Amino acid sequence: MELTNAHILARIEQKFPGSIVSNDVAGDGILNIETTREQVADLLEFLRDDEHLNYHFLTSLCGIHYPESAGRELGVIYHLHNWPQNRRLRLKIFFPIADPHVPTATTLWPTANWMERQE
Repeated sequence: MELTNAHILARIEQKFPGSIVSNDVAGDGILNIETTREQVADLLEFLRDDEHLNYHFLTSLCGIHYPESAGRELGVIYHLHNWPQNRRLRLKIFFPIADPHVPTATTLWPTANWMERQE
């Protein structure tokens, strides 16, 4: 089965109803999904382990800072890759600068350790 953006969104919504804050497709064709900090660890695990989604590779993660966005000044973007179908995905979370805590992704991808320390 071909993995489409609609299929990805439907699988997530089926497993985690209401967890998608927003989504869009970037100019490069990559699906961007925003979720909450509280959902991100479970959603990352699902994206990795679901037999239809297969986002086994964490390409990178990076911190972002939007000082003008009150209550959403900081964020993290997780860049995931499904190698068999060559599908990429960006998963984003935002949170207040006063509470800069994010669950680790190292339990799913040990290599996230280096990327998390860089941010």
